[in-house]
Amino acid sequence: MFDFYLPLEKYFVKILLENKIQNWEAKLFWLNIEHLNQVVDKGLRQKMYNGLRVLTTNGFLSAEHSRYNERVFLYSETALLHKDLKCKAPLIEPNLRRNLGKWST
Repeated sequence: MFDFYLPLEKYFVKILLENKIQNWEAKLFWLNIEHLNQVVDKGLRQKMYNGLRVLTTNGFLSAEHSRYNERVFLYSETALLHKDLKCKAPLIEPNLRRNLGKWST
């Protein structure tokens, strides 16, 4: 999907296609990944933070500090994400279902 390495790409693509990301804290991404994975793996959380950093660096997500807690970032999708990923969703979705049968509806 992306032309760069994204840790936990299959989880992020699924989350980004199915949700409107607007002022999400990292814990919302974590709850979604934890739900999709169904296995507790301590290394996944660090990979999730790395993935958020990669998506932010490449312009797919924007990050800003929360007004209520300076240590918390709020992530929102950008126009680039909408253009590159969500507009291609009809092409991506069947591949996700085929490759990740456990997520098919």
